[in-house]
Amino acid sequence: CALPISCGERVKVWETASWTESPTSFVCTGTVESIAWSPDGKRLAAASVGEMVRVWDSETGSELLALLGGEARIGSVAWSPDWRRLATVNNDRTVRICNETGEILLTIKAQQGDLSNLAWSPDGTRLATAGSSCIVKVWDTTSGRELLALERGGSQREVAWSPDGRRIAAADSASVQL
Repeated sequence: CALPISCGERVKVWETASWTESPTSFVCTGTVESIAWSPDGKRLAAASVGEMVRVWDSETGSELLALLGGEARIGSVAWSPDWRRLATVNNDRTVRICNETGEILLTIKAQQGDLSNLAWSPDGTRLATAGSSCIVKVWDTTSGRELLALERGGSQREVAWSPDGRRIAAADSASVQL
């Protein structure tokens, strides 16, 4: 088992059995905002301030993919449960879902203030997004249709699904609400 940590423009990995640093490190072009392992553990993605997401082979360190965010700062990155799709939230108020080759499959115009985080439902059919608008939204990952908007006081910084997909937790700077 390994634990990735971002440190400036690098992502370092520690082997948890021995707590030794892996000789493989992953370099980005800007400060790392978000990192995510693919569910199968074979890929590591990092979103950086340099408007880019990089995906590496987690064993060899070889870069597999570099996705440009355009003019937008990418705030968070997350793999679908089947690892075949990668989603990003961007400060241009969009959510982008691409496949493992980098092809953009869906762009959602979220229109809810700056987005800071997202999470896939356990079955991969929905995405929850959180941001500065005090609203957590749930989206269909095939059509991009908004399924639900949950208004909540305070800027939402984090969002997570329960393992069974029946609940969503959202956190602002002072509290967590289920």
